[in-house]
Parts: sequence; structure tokens; C-alpha cells
Amino acid sequence: SLRVGDEMPATVRAAHGTCAATAAEDSLPYPRVSRVAAAGAAHEYLDQPAALGSKVELLARMLRDARHAVVCASMSGGGLSPDEEDSAKPTRAHRVLAAMVRAGLVKEWLASTPEGLAQKAGVRQDLVNEMHGSLFDPTNPPSAGGGGGAAD
Repeated sequence: SLRVGDEMPATVRAAHGTCAATAAEDSLPYPRVSRVAAAGAAHEYLDQPAALGSKVELLARMLRDARHAVVCASMSGGGLSPDEEDSAKPTRAHRVLAAMVRAGLVKEWLASTPEGLAQKAGVRQDLVNEMHGSLFDPTNPPSAGGGGGAAD
């Protein structure tokens, strides 16, 4: 059974992602358990500083080299929020991504939730594609089932 501080029990690719694993292979330290979840739920992990720095450098190189970088919905919804209570407020991660949009490193933001987190973080409405509708754009209302907005 896992405890806080244990190394992530995973392959290099699962622990660091394909790009980071390919770039560094076995030299990156594994993430450590930061929170043990209840049975059936996902545990939380934190990268060690050396691994995080390496991944940030890799991401910066990839963004500089990209012709049209897009922030994807799976990265920009409530998953970046610290807890459910704050899910309608942009986090530091949202604000950093918004700064990357304003700097021209990211060209578009694909949002999977209608709360307007990208816009609240400072991204212009015309750069956000809200796949399941929007609480703030009357031309793209969210549907009752959580999907099916005008952009679907």
C-alpha cells in the first residue's frame, strides 16, 4: 500500500510522459506520492524539483518551436483547480497559461467546462473554444447534460 513520500510505481513513460521520458529516459527522479486517495480513486503525485525543471525546459522548447500551440480541454478545466469549491475560479496554472496566450506562445484555448476559467484568467473570448457551451457567451449556451453546446 502506498504512503505519502513513496515513489510513483510506474514505468518511466507513465511517470514522466512520452516526451519527457524520451528526452531524459532514466535520469529523471520519479514523482512522489503527495496524497493517498480512497480505494478506487487516483492518488496525487508531485514531481521532484529536478524532474519538474527538466519538464518545464522541455515544454518551453516545444512551445518556442511550435507553429500553432493549443491548450487542450483536458488541461484547462476543473482539473487545474485545487478543490471542487474553487473550481469556478482560475488557479495559478490558468493564469500562467493565459499569460502564455497573451505572449503568443499558445494560439488557442480549448475548454471543456462552461465556467469561463480561461476568460477569468485573462484570455480573450475569441481565442477560447468552449466545447460544451459557455455561461458567458449567449451564442453557445451549455446544455442540460453537460455537453452539446453550440461548439459540439
